[in-house]
Amino acid sequence: MAYIIAHGTVNGYRKLTQAPPVGLEQNVLADIRMEFDTTQTMLQKPAGYILQMAPNGAWVSIVRLLFDGERSGNGAGFFAFSAFIPNDIIISGEVIKTILDDLMNTYRGIIAGDLSKNIGVDWSFVEQASQRLNAQCKQRRKAAVTNYVPSDKFAYVEISSPSAIPLYLEKPFQPEYGAYKAVFLGTTLQNPNRISTHTRLDVDFENEQYEIVWKGDKQLFSNLPRFVREKDIPMASYIFKKPYYKDVTVYFKDGNQDDANCVIEMVIPKLQAQEYNIPVNYLSNDGADEKMVTALVVKSVNVSKTLALPQEQKNSIVFRGEEIQNCWRITAKTIDGYASSEISIIPEKQPVATITLYKVKTISVQIRRDGELDTNKSRDKIQFINRQTKTIVSASSLYSREKDCLLFSIRENSDFLSLYEVQCLNVNYIPRIGAIEGVTNAYVIDLTKRV
Repeated sequence: MAYIIAHGTVNGYRKLTQAPPVGLEQNVLADIRMEFDTTQTMLQKPAGYILQMAPNGAWVSIVRLLFDGERSGNGAGFFAFSAFIPNDIIISGEVIKTILDDLMNTYRGIIAGDLSKNIGVDWSFVEQASQRLNAQCKQRRKAAVTNYVPSDKFAYVEISSPSAIPLYLEKPFQPEYGAYKAVFLGTTLQNPNRISTHTRLDVDFENEQYEIVWKGDKQLFSNLPRFVREKDIPMASYIFKKPYYKDVTVYFKDGNQDDANCVIEMVIPKLQAQEYNIPVNYLSNDGADEKMVTALVVKSVNVSKTLALPQEQKNSIVFRGEEIQNCWRITAKTIDGYASSEISIIPEKQPVATITLYKVKTISVQIRRDGELDTNKSRDKIQFINRQTKTIVSASSLYSREKDCLLFSIRENSDFLSLYEVQCLNVNYIPRIGAIEGVTNAYVIDLTKRV
């Protein structure tokens, strides 16, 4: 709701009427009397008007300069009526000016130049003015942006004619105002020695500034434009950019334009992901070719994600959007007797994926613990060691329930059996390795508990 307060220098600065309504306490009216004219000619000046931004609205004030004789003889002072206009309502500038002017005239009639009469004044006429003001309120479809920023800077606008004042009072939420502690309408009230420190603003009401309301997922984009001038709307546009996606241009003329509230609604578009098609080549020294490949397996190194590829897609991989910058591990599923290397690629840096295919020998290993077949606990403790280099050889494993053994796929070479041995890493048991019935690719590991 809108409301009005009376305040000024009556034996020192004070507010003379009620506290703000509940919920509007944070919209504090700043004390700016240091900027007022204190020269001997100030009494000859008419009342002036001031705009001040607040978190949820704006203060519109009428101010008259006077001497605060009670405080310090002929000390310079002022008296003002300030109307708080919430940013979710609209009030005619003519109505605001008429009510504020009436208040100042009523007040001057009460005190008749005698400030001592301020004591004990019946301020009910201010409350009645607040009721008049609220009776003229119209609800905005969307609250105006105040652009409020606490500041110690001041500004003013040149007023060509008193008839222009209502327009400024009706439209106090201009983006230019937010960076200033107060904006003087004209130079009537200002201290002539301080005007040079105030910024002059040019507000073009013939070219209203529209707030842009973006609909959609705003978290994906930063620094979206917040305003556009009315005259720029027919030609203005904005390009949405996102790495690894195609740019999309939106035109403000296509938005939902609300002239009554100076708002234009724009929809954030869905961007189409760029695509990188990475060819897959196959190499082999063992006579293997891509006919042995049944599918590709593509897993991300950066995030927990596996690409879902059609089973028949074996010669290329399509990466989309953010996938283009990630690192991926690629292997090929093959028919029995063959396997593939595992490679890592970053699509934007490596235009081709090359996978090596090779024949493999399947080794079966049974584990017996104290004479009993162990089908579970020791599965992950099998490894193959190169006798010459003592290096551990990685091997893919699959448990066969039918044979009660582990099946290991090891790349085949002519001297496999002479080069490698099988070990079990169970520290509580002493392993003994032997071949089954002389078959060289089947092993039994007997585990005897350490004493």
